[in-house]
Amino acid sequence: MDSWEASELKNFLEPMENKKPKGEEFRYIDIDSIDNINQIVKEPKKIMVKDAPSRASRGLKTNDILFSMVRPYLKNIAYIYEELSDCIASTGFYVCRCNKKLIPQFLFKFLCSKDAIDYLMKYMKGDNSPSIRQNDLLGMSVLFPKVLEQMEITRILDDILSQEHHAKEAAESVLAQIDLIKKSILAKAFRGELGTNNPEEESAVELLKACLQEQ
Repeated sequence: MDSWEASELKNFLEPMENKKPKGEEFRYIDIDSIDNINQIVKEPKKIMVKDAPSRASRGLKTNDILFSMVRPYLKNIAYIYEELSDCIASTGFYVCRCNKKLIPQFLFKFLCSKDAIDYLMKYMKGDNSPSIRQNDLLGMSVLFPKVLEQMEITRILDDILSQEHHAKEAAESVLAQIDLIKKSILAKAFRGELGTNNPEEESAVELLKACLQEQ
């Protein structure tokens, strides 16, 4: 739409914050800390400051977004909630911190999208650990709506994804019940309780109904 702003991603972001570990112990987020199926931080690592990796230097705040520049197709992306804001991240991530033109939840969904990943994969270089550069990410051409519209799009997406999640859970529950029914039928068969072709015996349909009721 005409109201959407076409620009490079860097014009919607604040500069990254460099931060070194202090004290005795700190919480560290590296690639292994990311659940790339659900795009969340599974659990930060607790590391003694004296043993801090040299890559531990990305400062974090609430609503930051971690984007791994190594193998972007693996989608090691995560949203930083308040309980993670004291962590320090690896330099393997670019820490996206939105300015006033962009809401973090909208950017998070955009970075997880196929369009964003496909765009960045064109810039991967290297054989062992194909990676993108910071400038590849920051120079990405984007087209974003105004903040109020971002909020509404995010709300709609959250609603749709929530429905999808509930539908998936329901489907998994049904599949689990079917598996139990199959096991019950097999158990009855081995006990000789499914009957024969004798017309005087209970039909298979009635036996199946009985199995279902037992579940």
